[in-house]
Amino acid sequence: MRELGIRCLVHPKKHNRVKQSEQYIQDNLLNQNFNVSRPNQVWLADSTELSYGINGEYKVRLSGVLDLYGRRLLSYHLSPTETSETEV
Repeated sequence: MRELGIRCLVHPKKHNRVKQSEQYIQDNLLNQNFNVSRPNQVWLADSTELSYGINGEYKVRLSGVLDLYGRRLLSYHLSPTETSETEV
């Protein structure tokens, strides 16, 4: 290997990783009670990352707001990243 100038790449192992502090989490106000008596009483929001392309090389973030009364999607937004600004 020395004669040919070949070297082995060595990646040091990462030990003792410190877990990042958790984000602030809101209390569970619904407490698994999803029965709602009128519209606009409870809205739910969620976002997910979707991969697409031949090998999943592209990603897009889908965020939505749902009215729990009628189970209707009130709003959605597709963006390339979590932090991209919303266009009106």
